[in-house]
Amino acid sequence: MFKPLMISAAIAAATALSACDSAPAANDAPTAKPVAAAKSLININTVDAYQLAGVEVLTDDMQDSLLQNRPFTTPRDLHAVVSEQADAPLQILIYKELFVPLDANTADEEDIKLVPSVLDAKKLAHEVDEYRPYADMKQFKRELGKYMGPSDIEALSQYFYVD
Repeated sequence: MFKPLMISAAIAAATALSACDSAPAANDAPTAKPVAAAKSLININTVDAYQLAGVEVLTDDMQDSLLQNRPFTTPRDLHAVVSEQADAPLQILIYKELFVPLDANTADEEDIKLVPSVLDAKKLAHEVDEYRPYADMKQFKRELGKYMGPSDIEALSQYFYVD
């Protein structure tokens, strides 16, 4: 009984594979939407003027101001320049595109609070501090991942590094 069952399974598999080799019909529509690649966070201290011009939420004046005031040692330094020309909602949009990377082991609360996150700013700062020191980014993602989904922790981890 086992042998006929195996032969039937092999025939079914071969039939399915041969169907894959044929070209799709002209009216076959894709059934799944392609997944958009996550946008990489730009380090404001290393971006060039051409790349910065690609950040659509920045005006020409903001771009010039950011380039002239570099390097930024902390997110608060960046925030001081951005807040002169952008209201709070625009600041969030800007910080979702570019930022000053933070050492997860040494960043202070005020800098962490500037990181866009699904967590409340105060909670984010508390949770980052609570699990210190981090041996590596894998540990950082595991600990902070307790409070958010996989895509959110991947987005958050772009703002941090472990030295």
